[in-house]
Amino acid sequence: SGESGAGKTEATKLVLQYLAEVAGSTTGVEQRILLANPILEAFGNAKTLRNNNSSRFGKWIEVIMSVTNGGICGSRILNYLLEKSRVVHVTPGERNYHIFYNLLSGADPSFLQALRLKPGSAADYRVLSEGGCLEIEGVDDAQDYAELRKAFGELGVDKEKQEQVMAV
Repeated sequence: SGESGAGKTEATKLVLQYLAEVAGSTTGVEQRILLANPILEAFGNAKTLRNNNSSRFGKWIEVIMSVTNGGICGSRILNYLLEKSRVVHVTPGERNYHIFYNLLSGADPSFLQALRLKPGSAADYRVLSEGGCLEIEGVDDAQDYAELRKAFGELGVDKEKQEQVMAV
């Protein structure tokens, strides 16, 4: 726990990267754990007044270590307390969840049309524009969308399932 902007999200990423590098595994599971991060951030993080990548939910990450060789043999992530109010209202100077901006910036226009979304800018949507912050300096939403889709693919989520997730 800690104050918003204290670095919990970045510290967690660094610890996971360290464990993956030092402990590793014989199965490659540590890379799968790292691949989950862009997905968690896209669907659970947003820009706030204090932090450009603030987790808007709680998560408990357990990394399971082998008693025989000390390597990583699994992981479990428990999510709780998703900030649901952000879906319908954003405070001035903030953005909604990253996924909405990523999707509009990076998805193929025909896919957006299939979702009944207008290809183009988040400015076309009140719930995305009401905070007055459509972009984050140094962040490429289209690139983040591409990384999200790549992570899904590398984790074995086929294109049809990915599109079902985006449709929700």
